[in-house]
Amino acid sequence: MSRKTAADVHLELAVHEKECSERWKTAFSKFEEIDSDVKEIRSKIDAGNKSIIGLLGILITSIITLIIRNNLS
Repeated sequence: MSRKTAADVHLELAVHEKECSERWKTAFSKFEEIDSDVKEIRSKIDAGNKSIIGLLGILITSIITLIIRNNLS
C-alpha cells in the first residue's frame, strides 16, 4: 500500500468540503422550513389561548351575573 501524498489529501479534502457544503445548504433550507412551521404553530396556539381566555371571561361574567340576579330576587 502506497503512502498518501499531500496532493492526495488535498484532493480528498476538496471533495469532502464540497460534499459538506451541499449538505449544509440542504440542512439550512430544512431549518428555515422548520422555523416557519414553528412560527405558524406558535401563532395558532396564541390565537387558541386568547380564545380560551375570552371564553373563560364570558363564562365567569355569566356565572357572577346569575349569582347576583338570584341573590337580588
